[in-house]
Amino acid sequence: MRLEKIKLAGFKSFVDPTTLVLPGRLIGIVGPNGCGKSNLIDAVRFVIGESSAKHLRGSAMSDVIFNGAAGRAPASLATVELIFDNNDGRAGGEFANYAQISVKRQVSREGQSQYFLNGSRCRRRDIMDLFLGTGLGLRSYAIIEQGMVSRFIESKPDDLRLFIEEAAGLSKYKERRRETELKMEHTRANLERVADVRAELQTQVNRLARQAKKAEKFRDLARQIRICQHQLLALQWRAADDEYRRAQARLAERERELKQHEAAWRQAETEAGAARERVDQLEKQLQHWQAKRYQLDADIGRSEQTVRHLEENQAQRRQTLAEWRRELERTRTALAQDRQQQEELTRQRHQLETELAAARQQAHADSERQRRTEAEWQEARRRFAQLRDRQRQHQHELQLAESETKHLQHQQAQLQQRLARLGAQREELERAQGRFDAAAWQQRLDQAQSTHRQCRQQLAQLAAETQSLERQREQQRRELAQLESEIHRLQGRISALETLQHHALGKDQKALQDWLTRQGWQKLPRLGETLEAEPGWERALEAALGHWLEALCHESLPQPPETPPASLSLLATATATTPHPDTLAAKILKGPAPAFLNRFRCCQDLATALARRDRLAPHECWITPAGEQVGPDHCHLPRPADEEAGVLTRQKTLRELRDRLDRLQRQHRSVQAELARLQETLQTHTLRQETLQARERDQHAALARLQAEHQAACRRHRETGRRLEQLARESREIEQESARTDAKLASLDRRIAALRQQSGELTDQIQGHEARLDRCRQQHETAAAKARHSREQVTRLETALEHAKRTADLLAGQLQRGELQCRELSHRLAEAEARQDAEAEPLARAREQLEALRARRPELEAALAACRRELEQAVETLRTLEGRRRRQEQARDQARQQVEQARLAAEAARVRFDAARAQVAEADVELAPLLETLPPEADPAVWQQRLKHLERDQARLGDVNLAAIEEHKILRERLDFIDSQYRDLEAALALLEKAIRTIDRETRTRFRETFTAVDGHFRQRFPALFGGGEARLELTGDDPLEAGVRIVARPPGKRNSSIHLLSGGEKALTAVALVFSFFELNPAPFCILDEVDAPLDDANVGRFCQLLQSMAERVQFLFITHNKITMEIADQLIGVTMREPGVSRIVSVDLKRAAEMAA
Repeated sequence: MRLEKIKLAGFKSFVDPTTLVLPGRLIGIVGPNGCGKSNLIDAVRFVIGESSAKHLRGSAMSDVIFNGAAGRAPASLATVELIFDNNDGRAGGEFANYAQISVKRQVSREGQSQYFLNGSRCRRRDIMDLFLGTGLGLRSYAIIEQGMVSRFIESKPDDLRLFIEEAAGLSKYKERRRETELKMEHTRANLERVADVRAELQTQVNRLARQAKKAEKFRDLARQIRICQHQLLALQWRAADDEYRRAQARLAERERELKQHEAAWRQAETEAGAARERVDQLEKQLQHWQAKRYQLDADIGRSEQTVRHLEENQAQRRQTLAEWRRELERTRTALAQDRQQQEELTRQRHQLETELAAARQQAHADSERQRRTEAEWQEARRRFAQLRDRQRQHQHELQLAESETKHLQHQQAQLQQRLARLGAQREELERAQGRFDAAAWQQRLDQAQSTHRQCRQQLAQLAAETQSLERQREQQRRELAQLESEIHRLQGRISALETLQHHALGKDQKALQDWLTRQGWQKLPRLGETLEAEPGWERALEAALGHWLEALCHESLPQPPETPPASLSLLATATATTPHPDTLAAKILKGPAPAFLNRFRCCQDLATALARRDRLAPHECWITPAGEQVGPDHCHLPRPADEEAGVLTRQKTLRELRDRLDRLQRQHRSVQAELARLQETLQTHTLRQETLQARERDQHAALARLQAEHQAACRRHRETGRRLEQLARESREIEQESARTDAKLASLDRRIAALRQQSGELTDQIQGHEARLDRCRQQHETAAAKARHSREQVTRLETALEHAKRTADLLAGQLQRGELQCRELSHRLAEAEARQDAEAEPLARAREQLEALRARRPELEAALAACRRELEQAVETLRTLEGRRRRQEQARDQARQQVEQARLAAEAARVRFDAARAQVAEADVELAPLLETLPPEADPAVWQQRLKHLERDQARLGDVNLAAIEEHKILRERLDFIDSQYRDLEAALALLEKAIRTIDRETRTRFRETFTAVDGHFRQRFPALFGGGEARLELTGDDPLEAGVRIVARPPGKRNSSIHLLSGGEKALTAVALVFSFFELNPAPFCILDEVDAPLDDANVGRFCQLLQSMAERVQFLFITHNKITMEIADQLIGVTMREPGVSRIVSVDLKRAAEMAA
């Protein structure tokens, strides 16, 4: 496997389509620095799958695209293609049979990267797989860049291990191990999902098992509840009868006691009335005396308040006068101190103003002197700088002229050599031009493309149809799953309702059902199954029909040949009568209406029914939609029930659910048929698609080979034409450039002589000007120091003067405020003393008025006390009589309440007795046998508690799924299937783990063998390159799968402890020895060396070249070099130039052929 060509277009500096033809084994790439030689190495890394822009010497992948130059627009696409000769079949897999392999990569500025193998688009992984085990990879030893030699030698042990693995071909094993680990992860994920499904199924199975057990318990509790209800009805009837008799006796006794209490109450009421009138007269007298007393107390209070107020005002004014006198004295003292301080500040301010004027004059004079010296110094500096700039400019121009002269002389020699080479190449290319038949190639291509296009169109159409069918199939599957889920839910609910309905209609009585089967009546419908009531009247019909809902509907009333084992009712449907409009029979929409339903008249609510009892005939009763019954002398209120607890309501729900189930089952069958049709169509499309895909792959491969051959021929033809034009253009350009170079050389000689003369004159002027510059600088520094001291003195005096002015202004304000405060205090003292003298006379008058009012109080107190004593005696008499009256009244009211309670108790007992009798009749219970089985002391409350306990146990069960047993069986089978899948996945996981161990064992063995082989070659190569010394490789650990690799190298005569102590040249030779040791074991298709010989001296370069030549038989070498010794061994030299700034071009020379032509 050998690299034949490298094609570039738009990649970095190679903007034009460029092809490097590499026929030899030793190809040298030469050119000046910065012309783009290393871009060829980046191109190779780019095309073999490098995804890191950093390793391509860029910050983003778009940096590899040509970014424009002078006169060149930026490119939008970068393309690199490698063409390999695979005649030895070294490429693995499906490409082993290809004689030529093309690997291409394109990247756009939008960041889209595309890979191609033999013209067909592929993945990056396909490119990586192609080079697995060949020694050619992104981080392999086949590409040695600038600086990589030192990095290679100084790499960490783990990084150096990667090169050993690449030489051992372990990249394939690592990839297989990674894929196996991914499969293990997927298997573990599937195992977890299956475990989750299994756990969920186990939970459902456990839940259904509990539900089945709950259903059995539900049936047993229903039987116990029915027995307990019948016993409770019998006990309630017996208790109601006893209670009704006792209530009648208590009512008569309470009515006699009521008459006695009413007579005693009337007598007590008369006596209390007279006493109440006497108390009213005495209370009026007492209120009169109390009003006079209250008026006197109010007058005394007002006088006391006036006296107290005047005394408090007089004391407060005396205290205020004393405080104001002290404040006036303090203010006058402060005013005297402020006036003295003001005089002192005035004297200081005059002195500071005089000193400040003198300091300002001195500062102004010093500043003027500083400005003059600074101007002189700046002028001297400017002049000196101008002279130095002119001197540097002349020296720079002289250096440029001399450098340009040398460059032009060298360029002139190169131009003559190139002109000779171009002439020889042009003659050769003209002979090769003309061997290209475009028409024949185009005819073959058109035919192959047409056939391939038709096949792809058919495949695309078939794929679209298949995708559409798969979407339809998936939609049908989702719809089928939804239908199945809904059908199962409806079936479960119907099963539960049917069980409840059978129990409510008595169909769960096995003995009776066997008897009906013997009579041939097992198919006769129950009345509850045939009736359909007007909405809202279902509960009323159930209350009225009662046990008749279980009646068998027969056309007539036949005589049973034998007695049934349980109670049985028959209804003749042929003799049904026409219902009356306002009766319950008229509420039946469908089914036979028993004649006795005409006795039940319909009413909307209980209150209306109670109000209309007088309109009923003796055999009639009102009935409401809730099932409440009101007769002429009775009222029956049913227990509250759930909306679906009734037989008729449940039967209606069952009819609706069955209709819905039938519709869903029909829809289910339709969806199943459509799904089967889609599946069959998809299988047909899949077979056709596989056939077309195989045909398309064959045609695509043939077309790719034909296109590659055609493109190669076209490129060779175009390249020859372009090369001829390029050679002619370059020859003309070289001749013109040679003439221009001669003219430039003559001009430069004259320019150099003039510059040397001017430079000497400037040196003399600069030396004379330096002394003057020093004098000006010293004068400027002295003047600046004196000016700075004067400015600091002025600033200090200005600050002191400003502080004195602010202090004087503050004192003036304080003096003004103090004088104003003194005047105000004097005025307020005079006014306060005048008010104090005027308030003495009103205080004396108020004290005299208060003593007169206090003298009238004893007389009023005596009259008020006499009136209060007489009133207390009358109130005590009234209280005694009122107590007697209230006691009699309470006794009378209590007697009335007892009579009313006894009457209500009797009525309630009668209602309960009627209700118990109606419940017994409704339940069709025979009282005598039940009462005989019950003990006399049996308490209905105990049976009621027992019934509540049973109903609570039944309600605690919640919703009961009576279809749970069948569902449990189905889920149990599915759980067994999931368990088998779980075991299969565990076995697969164990197999993958075994494969991992096998790969690790094989990897460990191959690594050891490779490490030993590379170490042996390294031990041989190192002394050969260095002329002695020793080197070896060492493992940093015991486990070959994890241990790193360390290099130990000691050149002749050295005992260095570390590889880092070697010189740059020694490190380079050590790296070359190690790299070529890898090639001895697993040679890559080619090796690229970028200036590896740069740090070597001529002797070591010679050894390096001998090594290259010895290995060139097995490995193709491309080396970038500036060393002439290395260039001499090349079979072919490729020159990279950058005549146009930013654009690289290729100039190739086959040295063997040139030598043959020269000979």
